[in-house]
Amino acid sequence: MRAKTFHAVTALTLIMALILISSVPADAAWPTYSSGLRKIPAGQYFVVRDFVAQADAGISYEAQEMYTAGPNFDVLLMDKQNFDLYKSGSSLFVYHSVSSLNVDSAYEDTGVGGLTEGVEYLLVIDNTDRPVGGAPGSAEIQVMYTFGGANIQTVTDWGIILIFVVVAVVAVVIVVLVILLLLRRSKRKTQAGPQAPPYAQPYQQPGMKICSRCGAQVPAEFVFCPRCGNRY
Repeated sequence: MRAKTFHAVTALTLIMALILISSVPADAAWPTYSSGLRKIPAGQYFVVRDFVAQADAGISYEAQEMYTAGPNFDVLLMDKQNFDLYKSGSSLFVYHSVSSLNVDSAYEDTGVGGLTEGVEYLLVIDNTDRPVGGAPGSAEIQVMYTFGGANIQTVTDWGIILIFVVVAVVAVVIVVLVILLLLRRSKRKTQAGPQAPPYAQPYQQPGMKICSRCGAQVPAEFVFCPRCGNRY
């Protein structure tokens, strides 16, 4: 019974846990991180990361030229549509306000909610002569970079209520099963009744022996027990 009760509680707990997990939004908090060191020849670019923004999304980045007297570069944050224009060689693309132009080091942060929900963004280290006002892109650069992004979505009110309900149901079920188990064990003990005390050996009188079958006192010279007929 104990093993069956344990398996039942385990199975029920797993079911409740699955319900609980499914009640939490899938994109509650998914961090994205990239870092590295990259050589970028003149006239080329490097895509650090793409990132699809959900509700309350934000990113931050840091980039630095490894050589003290090295050439400057651009860091461009663009949505997918403008990146396609940039990649085609057009100068008509638009970049996000946290982009950095003609720098040897940069750190920027959009803050939470600084991106448009559902839009795919790309962070690009640019070593071309685009955009206007940016670095000339005339020499190779070596840039160390880090990128971090997160989609943060708080659990909704109904989700919190469902969590408490599930936890309460699991706790009540476990308590009921434990009580039933204890009652069943108590009932078994009651039905079994009191245990008979172990058989006490009587005092053996001098010149007598005790029958091993019925426990009667028998004279030592007897070959058979006069009570039960046991032969010695």
